[in-house]
Amino acid sequence: MERGILKYKNYSLIIFSLFFFAFLGQKAVLIFLNSSGMLGVSTLFSATIKVFVLVALFFLTIRSRKKYKKNILIFFIFFFFLFFHMMYDINAGNFANYYISWTTALLYLFANVFFIFLGVSYIKFSKQQYNIAKKALVFSGLLFSLMCIYVYGKYLGKVGRLSTGALDDGDSVLSPLILSYSAVLTIGVVFFEVLLKNNKLKNKIFLIFIILISFVPFLLGASRGSVIALIVPILLFFLLKQGLGTKIKLIILFIIGLSSFLYLSNKYESNLIERFTSISSEENSFDVNTRSFRWKKSISQFAENPFLGDSIELKGYNNYPHNIALEVLQITGIVGFIPFLILLYRGVKKSLFILKEIPEYNWVAVLFLQSFIQSMFSGSVITASWYWFSLALILNIPKLSYKKLNK
Repeated sequence: MERGILKYKNYSLIIFSLFFFAFLGQKAVLIFLNSSGMLGVSTLFSATIKVFVLVALFFLTIRSRKKYKKNILIFFIFFFFLFFHMMYDINAGNFANYYISWTTALLYLFANVFFIFLGVSYIKFSKQQYNIAKKALVFSGLLFSLMCIYVYGKYLGKVGRLSTGALDDGDSVLSPLILSYSAVLTIGVVFFEVLLKNNKLKNKIFLIFIILISFVPFLLGASRGSVIALIVPILLFFLLKQGLGTKIKLIILFIIGLSSFLYLSNKYESNLIERFTSISSEENSFDVNTRSFRWKKSISQFAENPFLGDSIELKGYNNYPHNIALEVLQITGIVGFIPFLILLYRGVKKSLFILKEIPEYNWVAVLFLQSFIQSMFSGSVITASWYWFSLALILNIPKLSYKKLNK
């Protein structure tokens, strides 16, 4: 009996550490290291954490002994086309102008996509372990926001959006996108905890405190995509949920949250509202670095080779289109996009079902939907570790709960 308890505790520690570092915990430590002038150490730390995540996934996978699943076969088909095209690009010299070397791209492909998706897919989580994972996310979000306040709080109200050019000499920032998306991930997960759980008063106050301090990196990051990532799960939940009482409670919380956001954004002069109101003027300008120009270029590359795809490089930009769906079309064509779309469809479908019927797993749906929306505005298919991790996780929800409620 004692050995069983010890085994459970060891698994719990590994799962907590896995979710802590795979998402926001790593970012919190990086902020501290960068602010301390240890940029060299931060690079080594990132590599070490990536290795730890993969080792933890491997350990949990071999212990779970989970059966082979159809989703994994679909993923293998997609990965085959993606890997094939990358190898073709390497042989054709298409990495000559790409922003990273082909060796780094292959490392990203396997570390952020292949091993992440397969590792999470083969782990057999218990309901208690899902709760441990959720606690790790909430705690890492709290730590992340506190570190942002400690390091970047002095810029709140002084700069509209935090960027390297807006900092004092000697300061450095990870990325405004990292700040913003990490903040809304915390806000989204905690928001549903406040909405759906009958927590004690002190617990609710603590959760609301986490939401409030998460507004700091949210405002400093000032990303439009992060706002969409935050609103979409809440809107879907409102449309899917049946109970009138829950909807009224959601409306009240949403109004309070929106009012708080507008007040804080105005008080601290964040550029977030201004960035939304200036979308039309940006699109009418001739700045080729806007998202729309990148997306149009990616679509044109796909149109040149619609069936088998073109190359990994977004020509003229030397990187990627900042939209995972367009990038998959661009690289692999229709043959690679079909298995990608099937997995995405299954992930979205299960997310909608969870939001409607399984409140204890709402945080998984929020995690996946936000990660997907983020990947539609920033990042690349080979760097979108949050997306592949959360996709495997949402598809990994216990079949028993899913089937019972589906009936």
